[in-house]
Amino acid sequence: MRALDKHSWLFWLSVMAVIVLLGEGALGYLASQAVSLAEPRYAIDYAFGLQLPVRVVNDVPSGWDLLAVFWVFVAAMAITGWLLARAASADANVSSAKLLAGMAAIGLLLTFFPITFAGDPYAYVAFGRMYALYGINPYHVTGPIDVRSDLILAQCLRFYGNPPVGDNYGPLWTLLAGAVAWITQGLPLVGQVWSERVVALGAVIVAAAGVHKLVASRFTNSSKRAFALFAFHPTVVYEAAAGAHNDTIMLAFAVWAFAMVDAFPLYAGALLGAACAVKYVAVVAIPFLFLRTWKTSGAASAILGLFTAAAVAVISFAPFWIGPSTLGSLFAETASTRTSPTFLADVLLGAFQFDRTGIAGMTVSSFVSIAVAVALAIIVVWSIVRYARGLDGRDVWRSIAAFIYALPSIYPWYTLWLAPAIAKAGRWGAFAYWLSLLSFLHYAQDAPRQPSGISYVHAFEGIVVLTILALGLPVVLARRLALDRADAGVGG
Repeated sequence: MRALDKHSWLFWLSVMAVIVLLGEGALGYLASQAVSLAEPRYAIDYAFGLQLPVRVVNDVPSGWDLLAVFWVFVAAMAITGWLLARAASADANVSSAKLLAGMAAIGLLLTFFPITFAGDPYAYVAFGRMYALYGINPYHVTGPIDVRSDLILAQCLRFYGNPPVGDNYGPLWTLLAGAVAWITQGLPLVGQVWSERVVALGAVIVAAAGVHKLVASRFTNSSKRAFALFAFHPTVVYEAAAGAHNDTIMLAFAVWAFAMVDAFPLYAGALLGAACAVKYVAVVAIPFLFLRTWKTSGAASAILGLFTAAAVAVISFAPFWIGPSTLGSLFAETASTRTSPTFLADVLLGAFQFDRTGIAGMTVSSFVSIAVAVALAIIVVWSIVRYARGLDGRDVWRSIAAFIYALPSIYPWYTLWLAPAIAKAGRWGAFAYWLSLLSFLHYAQDAPRQPSGISYVHAFEGIVVLTILALGLPVVLARRLALDRADAGVGG
């Protein structure tokens, strides 16, 4: 009986489970010892974040200690995932169902992760309770909310601020958050955060099942390995099960839209509309789904699918709609430039003192934003034209990657949008794998409290180097370390 020897995928699954437990223990202890004082520069009370049941590690003086341990944890997860994928590919008895079950097991352990580097789950709880329990429209918050009778909402808004910022997520997600809040209203805050994590974990497993459907027709040893690399990728399982990010819900809808488009184009349109109604960034996929439907099912199906997608997104807004101002909070979020090409461009132009003189009558930030938007438009239009000719999935990956790189700040969970490319292997698979993995370097700008004076200058220089590594290395590694087989088209 060699079920748990080092050549068994179950052996490496067990090792991964031990790594999760050790990581949770170490990070939980370090976070319990961390202290921080409120920083008046921020609207969010990060010092209070350390007192929440799942501690938010952001702007923490000892953040580097926590981050170092976390990066070691991520590296150990990545190495183990790689060995697990290799073992699974060599075992004919390992099915996709077994891999999904293993993914669920690791994810379930991660739902008990004691820390988070982003406070998003608390925003989910707050928006859900505001809407479901008190009938407050989270897209139109006009003043402070009376939280004296709701200890859970009081904790969330002490962290985020009261009045809170408007809901900047899609309406379908807000309806789902309201449903979760109503179902779990009697649980303590830790139970409600855990519920958000379970929802995100369930969504990413559903997405993984859809990814498998896209590659099932050629589930060879190499494709099994690529699928396992996706399913057990640290970013995929951590940012879903521990981060609880609703990007996983959007991803599940979008993946299944492409998985079903050839057989059920109308359902595919509805699914992609649902993805857009969760997070509007999914609109980047609409032209590609439209073109695939046109090629495989005809113009009428493509047009009907497009209207169905629009109808889902519009109808989802009905409970919240008070006029055009409802859309304000969706586009009002402003992010500082961090870990992105925009950030690097701002730094470079600032080094040449263009921040003082401006460029073509514009500020540096305005000039860079316009240049990035133009570059993104060119890449997406070019990719759409190419996709119309051959329905090559690489054109979809290129557009999504361009969209990610065009963002002012690239958070790790944003790379989930490209993560299904890992299961498609080839150069885009390698690029998606390394971009997602190295995106954890972003937390160097969030977790530790940045120093002042000359120390800040050195820290800033380090951040620039980490950004170049996080964004540049995936391109280099994708050219040299492409996964086992050539890229395949999305859904084809």
